[in-house]
Amino acid sequence: MTRSLVCLTFASLLGLTSLAAADQKKFSGPPAARGTTRIATINLGQVIADYDKARDFKNGMASNLKQMQEEAKRLQQNLNTWQMAVQKGEFGDSTREQVEEKIIAARRRLEDLNRMAQNRVGKTQQAYLEELWRDIDVAVKEYSAKHGIDLVIAYGDPVRKEDAMKFLNLDRKLRTVDQGGVVPFFMGTGVDISHGVTEMLNQKYREARANTPNREAGSR
Repeated sequence: MTRSLVCLTFASLLGLTSLAAADQKKFSGPPAARGTTRIATINLGQVIADYDKARDFKNGMASNLKQMQEEAKRLQQNLNTWQMAVQKGEFGDSTREQVEEKIIAARRRLEDLNRMAQNRVGKTQQAYLEELWRDIDVAVKEYSAKHGIDLVIAYGDPVRKEDAMKFLNLDRKLRTVDQGGVVPFFMGTGVDISHGVTEMLNQKYREARANTPNREAGSR
């Protein structure tokens, strides 16, 4: 019933100036020449996947839904048994009408559980996404100010590197371009600041969590 927090994809084109850097974590070198715009990119899905708070949110939602999931599993197992009994005409100590009533009641309860789970997940996920976005927005601005970056363009690539060149991802990128969007095709060393931003996010979150030890992960 739960779904993983979604990876968001954003792309823009304002021209690309490579960032001179020793690695992805740090920007170094002389200040940019006058009139030069320093541009960086960030894989938003990767940042969310590696952000400890996002993981805690996901685990917290799964924990909150566990009881409903277990009840739904038992109901589905009973449904399968009762439906098989109806097909075979084997009702044991019950009548056909009683078994059919159980089936109807179980289906209604499953629908109720599904609706309750969707409402709970939808509201919680919306609040969490807004909070994650604010965190990332602040971190990107602070990181950019610290390293002299003028513009950060967000994009979305699979978290697993082996999926980057698979058909589904390539087809997604082609569709984006066909619709007038833009995707990064090449990035020099140090242009992607996803790692540095994630480190900043996790450091702040861990410090805040250490100061509030009684707060349950993913709860409000």
